[in-house]
Amino acid sequence: MKVYDLHEDMVEDFFASARERYQMLLRRRAGQTVTDDPIMGKWHFSNVFREDDITTQFIREMLREPMRDRPEVIQWMMLCRLFNRIEPFEMLMEAGLMDDWDWSAARDVLKDISPVVGGAYRVRTPGGMSKLDGVLKIAHDNWNSIWQLGTRIIPRHDTLESTWSSLSTMPYLARVVSYEIVSDLRHTYMLERANDIDTWAAPTVGVSSGMSWLITRDSGFFHKELGKKAHQGILKSMLRLLMLSRYDGLWPKAWPAWEMRDLAHWLTQYGAYCRAKYQCKMLHRRYPVGTKTR
Repeated sequence: MKVYDLHEDMVEDFFASARERYQMLLRRRAGQTVTDDPIMGKWHFSNVFREDDITTQFIREMLREPMRDRPEVIQWMMLCRLFNRIEPFEMLMEAGLMDDWDWSAARDVLKDISPVVGGAYRVRTPGGMSKLDGVLKIAHDNWNSIWQLGTRIIPRHDTLESTWSSLSTMPYLARVVSYEIVSDLRHTYMLERANDIDTWAAPTVGVSSGMSWLITRDSGFFHKELGKKAHQGILKSMLRLLMLSRYDGLWPKAWPAWEMRDLAHWLTQYGAYCRAKYQCKMLHRRYPVGTKTR
């Protein structure tokens, strides 16, 4: 199995960028100046830990935790990650539909919402229909089959990888959306004791892009669609990064510890950071969020 060598200076840069992004969160909470980093001060980057992102906080507090011990949690996490926005669920809750679900009524409530989905990742929907109708169709068509999958998950036995593999074969869920669902289920009875939490991450394009910078100081080392051998090599390299994250000089022990999901999350952000820093590329969203990219 191929194990990729990592450039020491890029490893240090990877953790330095993560430290600065986490310190931005701490400074904001303390009411201090957020950052002097010219890249992070210009472009938007997600938090190091997905659980700190505002959309995930909302999903966790309003839906995931109240449903964490119920099999239907997998259905709602699918719907959450297809929309990946707070506003649709605030509107659905206000209409009382979270307690008495009705697809037609949900469409009526959300018919004027814009944008329909969040911008953190792309959600592909069926052609020939609006984004809202497409998202609702994906959720509706997968509603029963994903519930059946949830009832088959055996705590302590099933893994993140096996669940992701099953989800990613369902129509339109694909790699990224399936990984988002699995990452939520990791905090529920279904997968909180999975034995691959610290050994597996999904083979997404964002992960391969970030890892390319650590291996070659460039973004194009891996093809967009990773082969199995390449992905296994990336996982081995990620395990090395996970071990290095325990070193206080790279990531303070007083801060939350990393899991493989956190590495995957920041590798995706780091790939974008490097494009802006080393290639002077324009990114999708400016910081603070809401300013336009020109």
